[in-house]
Amino acid sequence: MKEHSISQIFKRTLCDFKKALESSTGRPDEIGAPREQQVRNFLKLILPEKIGVSKGYIINQGGDISKECDIVLFNKETCPRFILNEENDLRLFPIEEVYGVIEVKSTLNPTELNDALSKLSSIDTIYKNRFNHIANDLDISCSHDIQTKPFKTIFSYKQGKEWNDFEFNCRLHSYDHPDAIFILNEAAYIHANDDTLARQNSFLKKISFKESTQDDQVWNQIMHRFTRGDSLRYYDDFLIYEAEDSILLLMMYTFILDSIKKINLPDYYSGDYIIFWAEQSDITFDSNGLISKNK
Repeated sequence: MKEHSISQIFKRTLCDFKKALESSTGRPDEIGAPREQQVRNFLKLILPEKIGVSKGYIINQGGDISKECDIVLFNKETCPRFILNEENDLRLFPIEEVYGVIEVKSTLNPTELNDALSKLSSIDTIYKNRFNHIANDLDISCSHDIQTKPFKTIFSYKQGKEWNDFEFNCRLHSYDHPDAIFILNEAAYIHANDDTLARQNSFLKKISFKESTQDDQVWNQIMHRFTRGDSLRYYDDFLIYEAEDSILLLMMYTFILDSIKKINLPDYYSGDYIIFWAEQSDITFDSNGLISKNK
């Protein structure tokens, strides 16, 4: 092995993850917080500088607010600093600035999976309703070929013993499924689509993603799935990688980088959020530019 390699980063990180998992004294929130922070620290270390890593709530201009998210990946260069708690770095994030969301669990049992899916589904609501405050006659159409919706991921340190394979797969394939689940001591479950099929082939053949997208084997898989009747070529099954520890962390990193790469954050005016909040706070502006608060 080379003296300096990428694998060294993930092996060092794995040791930190295991130390966080071994911290098992105190209230559930006291136990969970360091484990969430460990994942945030890992992502801050390895993601590009422009990608912010924090926690908080995702909002839209219509006034909707998500449930609290353990990890929010956002555009650090343009995202307004709506900080709720400076000590804990708890923030509000405009949906237009968000690349993805990760829920962190110590143990992924049925209860914890349902909790994670409930939180992630609130992101779908924020995204779906982001134009509700705009007049119906205003043209806000956008191309469906452009990916603007944040990806949703679950990371767990270990899988609960309560599951059997059938129950887990049934829940995994529900309508509110995440884009991926990474279980540190178990496996990676990545939702199958054209891009993730190409990446799977890339892993197997040790070739670049671009080469893989042009590989006949990938195209055969895509066409086979396409002919099964799904015109969007987005499928209800998951690619399962029996990976663990540092290899699983490397796969999660690859998935996050790929997901960020294909997201084109939409244009918007961050000042519009201030206008909305002013309205909610009964603050008005008169024709002379004077500000008053209604009583």
